[in-house]
Amino acid sequence: MGHTVQAFIAKAEVLRDAAQNINTARVITVAQGFGLLPNTRDFYNEVGEVDGGNELPYQEFYKLSTALANFGVECSRRGSVAYIETDYWGGEGEQAAVLWERGEVSYEPARGKLGQINDVLRRMGVERGDDLDEFDALGLGRYRNNEDWIEHSR
Repeated sequence: MGHTVQAFIAKAEVLRDAAQNINTARVITVAQGFGLLPNTRDFYNEVGEVDGGNELPYQEFYKLSTALANFGVECSRRGSVAYIETDYWGGEGEQAAVLWERGEVSYEPARGKLGQINDVLRRMGVERGDDLDEFDALGLGRYRNNEDWIEHSR
């Protein structure tokens, strides 16, 4: 089974405030007061139209356009915000993460087999508790793709 998610993660109220004028934005509350904003095709296209471009500024990501990176920067003026991507099938694959704080990159974009997302979540204050890691503590493995996250959030 695969896991392919592209999303912003921040405190839920931070994402809601930042995305209030974006029609296609869906902020889904996860554990510890955090929110997940899936980077769906509609969201990607709407933000790109508003902010003028869907070029890819970081080679570590497949779906983080310049417009979306600018959204992350602006959102981070309200609180820490991460962008993550996973691409796994049968336990093989990669993940990528970047973190912005106060309008600046505070965790450089990184792609690898394991650990980048947990590093970013830990810096954001996610507590692992009794869970395997920070990713599990937020329940980010609950659904395997953006469409499932959206469907189950209704």
